[in-house]
Amino acid sequence: LLTPPMGVIAATLPQNEPSPTEQAIYRELVREEESINLLREQVQQMRKIKIESDHKDELIMQLQLEVEDADLLRDENCELRARLSGLTEKCQALEAAHAAAEVREREGQRQLARCQ
Repeated sequence: LLTPPMGVIAATLPQNEPSPTEQAIYRELVREEESINLLREQVQQMRKIKIESDHKDELIMQLQLEVEDADLLRDENCELRARLSGLTEKCQALEAAHAAAEVREREGQRQLARCQ
C-alpha cells in the first residue's frame, strides 16, 4: 500500500467548516498517518539493530576462530614443551654419562700412572 507523506492528509482538510463526522474521520486519518510514521521509524530502527546484530555475529565468528587458533597453538605449545622436557632429560642423561666417562678416564689415567 502506498501511503501519503506525513501531513498530506491533514493538508486535505476542506477550507469550509467540516461536519463533526468529517472531523472525526479526518482526526482518525491523521492518527493513522502518525501511527504509520511511527511504524516506519520502528522498522528503520529494527533494520539498524539487525545490521548491528549481523556485525556482532561476524565478530563472534571471528572470535571463535581466534579461540580455535589459540587452542591449536596451546596444544602445539604443550607438545613442544613435552618434547623439550624429553630432550632436557636426554641432555641431562648425556651430561651425567659424560661426567661419569670423565671420572672413569681420570681414574684410568691414575691407574696407568701408578703402573708406570
